[in-house]
Amino acid sequence: IQALQGLTNIEPLVLYPGPQVVLVGLARAGVAVERSERASREDALSASVGIELPGGRFGALVRAGTRLPARLERHIPTTRDNQVEVDLRIFQGDAEFVRACAPLGRLVLRDIPKGPRGQVRIDLELELDTDGVLTATLTEPTTQASQRLVIATAQTPDERRAELQNIPAVTTRLGKAPPKEKKGILSRLFGK
Repeated sequence: IQALQGLTNIEPLVLYPGPQVVLVGLARAGVAVERSERASREDALSASVGIELPGGRFGALVRAGTRLPARLERHIPTTRDNQVEVDLRIFQGDAEFVRACAPLGRLVLRDIPKGPRGQVRIDLELELDTDGVLTATLTEPTTQASQRLVIATAQTPDERRAELQNIPAVTTRLGKAPPKEKKGILSRLFGK
């Protein structure tokens, strides 16, 4: 350690005792090799796709190495009482926090029915095709309000990326919308 410090003039970072350093390094290298071997297959997802969790953490929904095409459905509960919208940010990567992952897109579903936290559930569907193109759909089951996003992932070929530039996010409302609050003339004029 002193010889390396003398050559580099850098103070070593000492998080582990000497013998454990080698073991930790080997373990990290093994995980990296395993990930790259799984993800290097052409028919597999190169890096995990997931969403931002509270605190900026990354929650992988479709893991790296998953065979393509792939499909996943999840039910997402509301996190606050009387929540009226769901804002879902989608990322690709394998880091613990989203700041180290690549942002793919964002879905916002508005006008969801109010209710106690956790009582209102939103359906999330993720589909990845063989080119790694992700179609993400949020749907509120009672009103059938829906928001859809089609985006390229890291492994999507350039020609498919060009095609996707012309596909906008789609919002549809198939069922009856929840009744709106009736407001008086002053509220409508002054927004209160």
